[in-house]
Amino acid sequence: MTNGSDKMAELINRDDSLNTGRVKLNNAIKAFNETVVEGDSSVEAAQARVNADNTVTYDTLKDRLDAEHTEVNAQLEQKANQDYVDTQLSNISDGSPKGVYSNLTDLQNAHPTGATGIYVVTLDGKWYYWNGSQWTAGGTYQGTVIADKTIAANMLKSDFNYRGFFFGDTYDANNLLEEGRYYVASTVLNLPKRNYFGTEAVSVILEVERYNTRIVQKARPINYPNEVYYRYTDSTFAGVKWVWLQRENQPLWGKKVILMGDSLTAQGKQHLTIWEKTGAEVDRIAIGGTTMSNHGNSADYSKLSFYSLANAISTGDFTEQDTAVANIFSSSGGATDLNVWLTKFKAIDWNTVDYIILRYGTNDHAMDNPIGLIDRTNFDTSTYVGAFNQGVKDILEAYPHIRIFVATPLWRYSSNIGAGGDSDVTPNNNGDYMVDFVDALETASGFNHLPYHDYYRHSGINSYTNTHYLSDQTHPNDAGSKLIGTIDSYFLIR
Repeated sequence: MTNGSDKMAELINRDDSLNTGRVKLNNAIKAFNETVVEGDSSVEAAQARVNADNTVTYDTLKDRLDAEHTEVNAQLEQKANQDYVDTQLSNISDGSPKGVYSNLTDLQNAHPTGATGIYVVTLDGKWYYWNGSQWTAGGTYQGTVIADKTIAANMLKSDFNYRGFFFGDTYDANNLLEEGRYYVASTVLNLPKRNYFGTEAVSVILEVERYNTRIVQKARPINYPNEVYYRYTDSTFAGVKWVWLQRENQPLWGKKVILMGDSLTAQGKQHLTIWEKTGAEVDRIAIGGTTMSNHGNSADYSKLSFYSLANAISTGDFTEQDTAVANIFSSSGGATDLNVWLTKFKAIDWNTVDYIILRYGTNDHAMDNPIGLIDRTNFDTSTYVGAFNQGVKDILEAYPHIRIFVATPLWRYSSNIGAGGDSDVTPNNNGDYMVDFVDALETASGFNHLPYHDYYRHSGINSYTNTHYLSDQTHPNDAGSKLIGTIDSYFLIR
């Protein structure tokens, strides 16, 4: 195989006209040199400064020779480039593949010195041609062809995913949950009433969007296109009553709230009540069994405690959470939903978060975690107050725009905390009552200048009412979730 200079020489030898031009040019240069040496200023020398067509006159003979030298080189280069392109096209031939190989190595082994035509490699889906020295990819051979009648409605964006026209009270908007757009008559059940608290039933264009477990419905009345009503639910909870909201009626519309805590938050539905009362977008990253400080029974759950999550939020480093979730998943035989939680936690853009509501303490009390020094200088994360101080510091230094609202644990009954189990009268093994954690949190919220609410004393949940508000004397049921969510809402907007 010849190199570039050999190729150029071959082209020059084949083209007599170009060679003749170069000979003439060399002779002219020689004559010019003699003229310059002898200082000739004759008429013949003057004529030599005019090109062959007598159309261009140069200031000096050297200018003319330089220009013609550049022109000849350009012609030679063009000739070489054209010859290269012709070679490549002749190798590609008619574009039909001459063969198919599973990978590039197989093609190279089959034709080590090249071949005419194109060859397809199935591993990357590209066609290859011989460029004179190696096999070269020319691009994707064929795009994936979409067969007729294979695109389903749920594959389209909601703008184009028309589900049809629904009318009559045999249909219920609560059951229109598949993503897409619906034309819905006013006779369909559970549509919004115009003006929120009004009574006028209207036909709507209903759009449904799904985000993981969240289902959002947007209803735009056909006769009032400037009005938009929204509602959402979490498909994790079956049978939740939705509430239609209109944007301008809600005090926290456009705001984002994150609920952090243990199972009192993870198992409750107060986020739905907060949505109803405020219009804010609400997400929970709560995990059952977690604590404010270190977890007394599990090093992995310690990585899911408040201060550990706060560190991950501030740094963007989720290594500890990745490890903890993987270990818990492995030890439980795969029976955990923490992988879903982790994906959601890591996807949060904290620049868009406006409020955080913290509720930790019930497990710290039950696991005998020390309260620690109640002072702003305490950053010992093995203590309740120290872990709170450290977590608040990490989050607010990274995201100072976020407002943290501090919520206390609730009254509870649990045999884990000793005989009797009533948190009002039963201390843990350190001799600390639940109210001691509550009071420590109030003081720590004060010297961190954070809004605080005492749910333990002021929620109305106690030994007399717990069967109404709690499902198991610890966790809120639907009535308790609505109560807590209502208090949360007033807490946020007061």
